Amino acid sequence: MLFVGLFAVAQPAHATGQSVSVEVDGFAWSSTIGWISMSCTNPIPSFPNGTCSNQGGFDYGVRITPSGEMSGYAWSPNVGWINFNPVGPFPAGSATTDDSARSIGTYPNLVLTGWARVCSVYQFGCSGNVKSASELGGWDGWISLGGTGYDIVFTNGEADDDSYAWGGPLVVGWIDFAPNATGVNPVGLNLRTDIIINAMSASEGVMNALGYYDSVTFLVDVDGIPVGTTNVPYRFAYAGIAPISITGLMSQTVTGPVFVPPLTFTNVPFTASTLANIDIDLPEPGVVAEDDFATPQNEDIEGNTLSQNFNLTIPEPIITITGPTAVRAGERASVDWEVTALYPLTCTVRGPGIPGNTTISVNGAIGTPDTNSGSGTSTPMTNAGRFTISCDYQGQTYSEFYQAEVIPAVQEV
Repeated sequence: MLFVGLFAVAQPAHATGQSVSVEVDGFAWSSTIGWISMSCTNPIPSFPNGTCSNQGGFDYGVRITPSGEMSGYAWSPNVGWINFNPVGPFPAGSATTDDSARSIGTYPNLVLTGWARVCSVYQFGCSGNVKSASELGGWDGWISLGGTGYDIVFTNGEADDDSYAWGGPLVVGWIDFAPNATGVNPVGLNLRTDIIINAMSASEGVMNALGYYDSVTFLVDVDGIPVGTTNVPYRFAYAGIAPISITGLMSQTVTGPVFVPPLTFTNVPFTASTLANIDIDLPEPGVVAEDDFATPQNEDIEGNTLSQNFNLTIPEPIITITGPTAVRAGERASVDWEVTALYPLTCTVRGPGIPGNTTISVNGAIGTPDTNSGSGTSTPMTNAGRFTISCDYQGQTYSEFYQAEVIPAVQEV
């Protein structure tokens, strides 16, 4: 038997990415603490917390990322939550891995290594300060998933016979990942077709003079949905001046997701910044799909909702500043300027002879562009003069300039 805490050299982790997300489900067994559930979806209604939140329980489960890291929680009615992504430092045991729980191999054939930890050894939650030695009686809550003489091996997604973890000589002892009990599923693996929405972007059509795009198509970058999957429910909302909210079904093709109805909308007003939200759900092994969009609860274990601020392309203001091409030396230049915009805007005019506080404001709005103009006169000019008008909006500066040349005076020789 391996006793956790014996002095030994811990082995480094050698997890290899399996390129897919995996969910761990089923039950493990300890002769001292009883059944340990790996997922809230395990089909034993009488098991404490054995149902997910949409059935009145709690969402929990153990998962493996495409790169092999494990995360999430298992549940024991006797010792509570078991964290598969605990914080070190980790114990040393013969041939153990100095890391949190992870997998080696390629799904569906994996080997588990590293450490899990029982949360009830902490004073609060599942991290931070550990309870006193007198409270724990020498128990540290660590569970090793592999070491000398024992391991946890999955073949074709099912735990092999003699797959054991070791929880130390106190409290937990050996944990059998392939118990033989009627009506109880041993620990197994399921592919997680879990949805991860990476980003959204917008492809705009042509904008008219009133600030409306003839079309805007929202593009969604989604991972985790196998090609060929159809009838995936989605909801899309866009909080613009003319809000959009639709629901429909999505299909994943080799060229990307296809939404029906499509995420293409007509006569969309530009806004400087507005919020778009997309929610995609997929019934998947061990995870309850959030198929009731009327409820605020997200029943999925992983996030499958993305809210993102969009900046549709802002139409530039129309700025003009004009005057004579040239003036004679000593003469003044009369300068005119005008600004038209689809949003409130204040611009500053500068140039020789133009007072430093000269501004022009417009009060435009989508659908109602506004125009304002002004004029000024330069000082007597002896050299070329440059006049500029600059407008700042949402961190962007728009400007135009006019330059008046000076014609030298005729001198008699």
